[in-house]
Parts: sequence; structure tokens; C-alpha cells
Amino acid sequence: MIGTASRDEKLREIKDLGAEAINYAKGDWVAEVKKLTSGRGADVIIDGVGGDLFRRSVFEATAHGGRIVISGVASGQEVSLTNFQISAAHRTFIGVSLPSFFPDHVDRIISAMGRLFGMLAKGQLRVRIGHALPLERAVEAFQLLEERRSVGKVVVTP
Repeated sequence: MIGTASRDEKLREIKDLGAEAINYAKGDWVAEVKKLTSGRGADVIIDGVGGDLFRRSVFEATAHGGRIVISGVASGQEVSLTNFQISAAHRTFIGVSLPSFFPDHVDRIISAMGRLFGMLAKGQLRVRIGHALPLERAVEAFQLLEERRSVGKVVVTP
């Protein structure tokens, strides 16, 4: 397993979870992925950033026949791909979305969330909480996310 981040705290967290850690802001992260996968590229890439990182993931860092899981666009940079580029890439694209965008999928998402919470309750999953702030500090919580200063989840409590 390989994880990427640009901040030392996040890179340490990746290593603590038992994965190889690559700083995508320093050097050529695609070359590092290729090196760690004996030149093949990653079988699965989960991208929540978008922009140039997504484009490089699709065309350079993913193995032939690999899968790209798209879970967000934190960079705010949308990427356009042509039909030819998608078919020539020989990749499978999987989108993960929030129920507010696709209300017809709410039942399936609620079911999946129930399974995840069950795994959490049994100790089968570990979630890193970077910051827990009261509702009156919600602006600060959003600033932590926007400035990428949190390692782990940011929780706002009522």
C-alpha cells in the first residue's frame, strides 16, 4: 500500500498505518510509485484531490487495467477527459459521492454507512481524529481543512 501527502505529519501517519509514504510536493511522485510497484503502477488509486494530480494518476501512475476511485475534488480543479482519452487509458473509473447529490442512492449509502459504523464499533477500523471542535468554532474547522493543517478527520460537535 502506498499513500501520498505533502505535509510531514500526514506522511508520518501514512507510515504509522504501515504504508509506503510519498511526498507528492517534492520530487517526482509518479516515479516513486513506479519504483515501488516494479514499474507497473498502482492497481487502485483513490483520488480526492483532482486537477493535475488526478490527470497524472490516470495516465502515469496507474497500472494498465487499473482502477481510479474518484472521491472528490479538494483542489477545486476539474479535469476534462475526452472519450478517446478514457478508452485509451484502459482504466476503470469508479465515482464515490455523497447522498445529497444522488438522492436515489440514499438507501444504499445508509446501508454502507451502517456496515462501516458496525466495523468501527467492533474495532475493525481505526479513524484518526485530528481535531474535534465545538459548533461555535466551525469557521476554524473549515480553515483547518482549507489550509490542510489537520492530520485525520475534523469533527464539529454540537
